Amino acid sequence: MKIAIIVAMKDELPIDKIKKQITKQKTIFGYEFLEIKNKKQNLILAYSKIGKANASACTSLLLNEYKPDIIINIGCAGCVDKDINIFDNILVDKYYYTDVDATKFGYELGQVPQEDKYYQFDSKLNKKVQSILKEMNLKIKNVGSSDSFITNENFKKYSNLEKLSCVDMEATSIAQVVSKTKTKLISIKIIVDSIYKEIESKEKWYEDLYKIQQNLIDMIMKLTEELYETYK
Repeated sequence: MKIAIIVAMKDELPIDKIKKQITKQKTIFGYEFLEIKNKKQNLILAYSKIGKANASACTSLLLNEYKPDIIINIGCAGCVDKDINIFDNILVDKYYYTDVDATKFGYELGQVPQEDKYYQFDSKLNKKVQSILKEMNLKIKNVGSSDSFITNENFKKYSNLEKLSCVDMEATSIAQVVSKTKTKLISIKIIVDSIYKEIESKEKWYEDLYKIQQNLIDMIMKLTEELYETYK
């Protein structure tokens, strides 16, 4: 069982917090890949950088170079659901695009031509993850991805998609690439901003981001250990 983690920013999962566990580092076409020792298992950590193109490229390299059985995408996200709060933990069910419109050609809003309307993976695995991380109170919800920072105004066009709870800039691109393979995908997002609450400042946004760093690390170590024992 080989497990890989993909995260966009080092601000979300800083290298200095896991440096004692790093056994090997490699850079491929500008993307960083770390091999990490976590008790009985070796993990792969990939930093995709921000945005859909980066996420797709990094995921393709990750799949080709390391051939993981499971990819775990973790990171921060914005909230577009009034029932979701800052620092809530989301376990993604369905993945949509919120910047794609080919409706003139008969496709659904958010659907890339000749691709699925949305992407969805193993619901039983999601339930397993929810059970392993029960203290985190993971809420199974849908995500929308785009290359724009979502606001109340630019989200209106896509608000009629099947109920979305959070938005980011990578998850659906990762899902689209992984869907072409037999690899399983798990995505966990921690909410750090909301379209219903104005961001006070860039500094405050990063301050909230830094608050989730240790949670992400603890979550990944526990989740990968349990998954390894289950599926080894």
